[in-house]
Amino acid sequence: MLLALGLALVGLGWSSGASAADPARGQTLFNGSTYQCASCHGSTPNASGFPSPPASYHLRFSEPWSASVGAFIDRLKSPPTVTQMQTLGNAASSGDPVAVADAADIYAYLIRARDRFNPQAIITPPASTNTETGTTLTFDGGNSIPAGDVTYSWSVRNPSGVTSSSGTGATQNVFFSTVGTYRVMLTVRPVGGGTSASSFVDINVTAAAQAIISSPANNTSVVAGTTLTLNGGTSTPVGGVTYQWDVRDPANAVAASGSGATQVVTFTNVGTYRVNLTVQPSGGGTPSTASINVIVTAPIVAQAIISSPANNTSVVAGTTLTVNGSTSTPLNGVSYQWALRDPANVTTPLGTASTQSIPFPTAGTYRVTLTVQPSGGGTASSTGIDIVVTAPPPVVAQAVIASPPASVVIGTTLTISGSGSTPANGVNYQWSLRDPANVTTQLGTAATQNVTFATVGTYRVSLTVVPTGGGTPSTAGVDVSVTPAPSVPTPVYFPSGFGALTGFTASTADAQTLCPTIQNTGTATLSLGFAAVQAAGSSADSSGYFELGDSAGCPATPRPCIASLPAGSPISGNTNLQAPADAACTLALRFNPAKFGAGGGLGARSATLRITHNAPAGTVVDVPLSGNVTAAPQPGIGLFTNPGAGANGRVSPPAFAAQPLNSASAVWNEFQVLNSGDADGLDITEVGNSNPQEFSLAENCVNAAPLGRASTGASCAIGMRFTPNALGERCTTVSIRAALSSNGAQSRTICGTGVAAPGPAMTLSADTIDFGRRFINAVYPPRPLVIGNGAGATGPLQINAITLTGSGFALVPEGPNARTPCVGTTLAAGASCTVQVQFTPDPARPDMPYSASIQIDTNDATPRRTVSLAAIAATGGTPPVLQFPGTPAQIEFANFVVAGQQSEQALSVTLRNAGPGAASIEAIRMVGADASSFSATGCPATLAEGDTCPISLRFVPGSGGAKRAQLEVLSSRSVAPPLVTVTGRAVGGTSAFLTTSSAGLALGEVRVGARSSPVEIRLASAGDGVVQVTGMEAEGPFTVQPKTCPAVPFTLPRGADCTVTVTFTPTDARAATASLRISTDADTRPLVVPLSGSGQAEAEMSSGGCSLASGDTRFDPTLWLLVILASGAIVYRKRARAARGRQP
Repeated sequence: MLLALGLALVGLGWSSGASAADPARGQTLFNGSTYQCASCHGSTPNASGFPSPPASYHLRFSEPWSASVGAFIDRLKSPPTVTQMQTLGNAASSGDPVAVADAADIYAYLIRARDRFNPQAIITPPASTNTETGTTLTFDGGNSIPAGDVTYSWSVRNPSGVTSSSGTGATQNVFFSTVGTYRVMLTVRPVGGGTSASSFVDINVTAAAQAIISSPANNTSVVAGTTLTLNGGTSTPVGGVTYQWDVRDPANAVAASGSGATQVVTFTNVGTYRVNLTVQPSGGGTPSTASINVIVTAPIVAQAIISSPANNTSVVAGTTLTVNGSTSTPLNGVSYQWALRDPANVTTPLGTASTQSIPFPTAGTYRVTLTVQPSGGGTASSTGIDIVVTAPPPVVAQAVIASPPASVVIGTTLTISGSGSTPANGVNYQWSLRDPANVTTQLGTAATQNVTFATVGTYRVSLTVVPTGGGTPSTAGVDVSVTPAPSVPTPVYFPSGFGALTGFTASTADAQTLCPTIQNTGTATLSLGFAAVQAAGSSADSSGYFELGDSAGCPATPRPCIASLPAGSPISGNTNLQAPADAACTLALRFNPAKFGAGGGLGARSATLRITHNAPAGTVVDVPLSGNVTAAPQPGIGLFTNPGAGANGRVSPPAFAAQPLNSASAVWNEFQVLNSGDADGLDITEVGNSNPQEFSLAENCVNAAPLGRASTGASCAIGMRFTPNALGERCTTVSIRAALSSNGAQSRTICGTGVAAPGPAMTLSADTIDFGRRFINAVYPPRPLVIGNGAGATGPLQINAITLTGSGFALVPEGPNARTPCVGTTLAAGASCTVQVQFTPDPARPDMPYSASIQIDTNDATPRRTVSLAAIAATGGTPPVLQFPGTPAQIEFANFVVAGQQSEQALSVTLRNAGPGAASIEAIRMVGADASSFSATGCPATLAEGDTCPISLRFVPGSGGAKRAQLEVLSSRSVAPPLVTVTGRAVGGTSAFLTTSSAGLALGEVRVGARSSPVEIRLASAGDGVVQVTGMEAEGPFTVQPKTCPAVPFTLPRGADCTVTVTFTPTDARAATASLRISTDADTRPLVVPLSGSGQAEAEMSSGGCSLASGDTRFDPTLWLLVILASGAIVYRKRARAARGRQP
């Protein structure tokens, strides 16, 4: 048989799952007399006729023999390294010691060995796993097992996480272009099939260094003695290299060196300097060197030259000269700096141009200095000149008066000129006048002077001129003789009341009339002309605001100055005043902003009243007109709401505080519109509503009569209903517009809160309960399923049925009747009940998964909910049991915690492994609706038998309110401990809470059998968010009834409030105390308001008189008397109708 050949399986190996009967690598299957692997095949091979000793042959799976049985037989017939073994054929034939069936048997087991072989991928990495960008490394996988009998597949994952295939050879070259960590992976698979194996090498790639000298530039040219700062700070990687500077002078000697990012170097010698910078990566790597040349030239010697004016130039004080230094050398290669030293030896820096303009204001010697500096560096040069400044010669003035008439008539005004005085335009003037009484009066300072001669006699007119820049003054004078005027009739213009014309005031809806007068006190006719013109210096013409007024509003006398034009006409016209019969007239002037209305604007308006008259002839008098336009009284829109707007500018009526979806609220009409202006007649023309789908207007003021001012008490109401179509806060903006309003349109934002229609809100602690691995015959505690009616529910939750479908699971019964927990239970809002679910694996189904489901039927909007159950039955020894020794089923964080913070103290729970054996801990976590409000940490992944570990719990609420969750330990190979309930209370943040307007209510003394008057108490939502009132109850002889609050349950949005009333109905004559308890979703404990009252004895009824009892007591005699009278009247009416019915 072929086993006798002693086939050594070279390059073969066996997986860990191979049986002891399988051949191993290199094992001899038959040694010529004994089978070494007797059970390696299906039947015992025929061992007769085998040669002895047997030969040993090595086969590789990469050879063609593994393709088929026939190829295997051919390989044995013609081994490449030895003589042909023997002839294979029919085992029954003579000379055929090996049967073909035997060869097929051996082939089958060799192929099985190939398929169970466990290859190894071995990468021979480069010398270092650290390299730089731009490098290529070679990776060798040729040592992988089995050597030479595997296929190769290389892949490379770059630092961005992108993996790409690379090659299929035994070696692989990889180019590294990016900074980061590369992963080079090799996967090998035996030739012909079998399992694969992989391994990898991580290569850390850093940036290659690059030396950069950013400044100065290469071949920068400087003058000897220049100092430069060399900058290598931009070398890469920036901040990740060390620096080494090497500066060589023209003789190749070291001129400077350093190790900073910058290097300061002074270039002293003429020639070319070589600057070298070498940077080395800080973490190791290839250094980089950069070099530049700096060319140093000999310094330039400048020559300062002032080409003009010449040295010692003499000028008169006040002269300005331009000094020129543009011929300084080198031409166009220097910078300039001028300086001036004055006669007081004070030096002042001047400009930096090639020329400089310099004034010389005072006498003395000035020193002008020019310093030039070569632009590229070098030796500066200075030069200077002196300028001699002399004082100007004194100026002698000559006053000259153009000769006026020697004689004039009294009252004459002459213009006398002194403009001929010298030097022309170089003197100051001063006129004076000495009258016939020898009194001298100083006049003006202009070149001409108007002089009025009002007295008969001789006047002396004098002019004194003084040179402007100083010098000798001069005075000249002339005499003018004044004679009496000839006796001829003349008019005299005498106005009165015109000063008031600057004080007009009227609104845009009004006008004002003033009545100045003009009188002729002379002996001749006074001719007058009137016109209104634009005020001088005004950019706008406001003369149209001023017009002729109604003379009827002026005194009856004197007569109107302009009677021919009606009131409202532009100011224009003429009249004559003849003394003494018609010596005066009244000019009715009106300031009339009303004709422009509000569009004309407000503020000052001005014009000029131009009056021409003949006293003397040609006289023009400009009288200023000014008036102030004020706003006309207007009505204004004022709004009042109860309640008022909150800090967010919104109004939240209690009637809209918690309105069920798609239902209409009661009408809220505490929205008043008032007239807040200073005029009656607020006419509302439009009331807009931005959200008519949810807010409707029951009254809108549009049809109301115009409103008088608020002081009259007039107002109108806007009524609204709220019908929400979505949950949460809903708003509308109500806009009110009027035909005329001083404050324009006004608006208010009205908001309400839509709440769900009354109904339950079912909650489940879990939608899936996974029991994990549970050992057969081990005892585990049941898992809880909590069914709740959410705190936001508005109706009770009725649990009708709970059905479990599937094997291995059971609902733990409760009570003496072993009923299903929770079934038939009614849960109020916020209440819950618990179903315990037990899993007991079937010993006949080891290592099998289990699944089931629990169906819960309720009156919720989703009437049927399903909870999935899962578990795995595990086999093995007794599992270890985890316990919480000494820990109660519920623990509590006693102190309040502010939302967004964590509890100052942690709660600690001890976990113990009671054995047997070590327990694996896969997770420690919080579960339940508020799991995110707690944290749990501690315990290793494996806990030895008998060991304990602490679990630290923290309360980390994200919002306010009562929080509840469960601590759970997950261990699929151990018996997990029961859940521990953890609770805590949080305040602040977005939490809301309820407040009351009174800390307690005292309802006083009330007679037994009667009911007290109701006492109100206001409930308000404080904090942030919405508070839900889930219950409200008054104990004992006290009763609570809603007034503005909705029926329980209801919600109060932030800042909202409502009112309830409490009454006291004593049952006996003694003091009574009790409590009003209000439950909310903001706290697990109710808000308690103490109540008190005192019962008094019943009143005596023997007198038959009226009782003083308050309320509807059955013992009130007045009530009984009324009942008797009413009964008698009913009997009488019935009998009367019966009698009428019997009449024929």
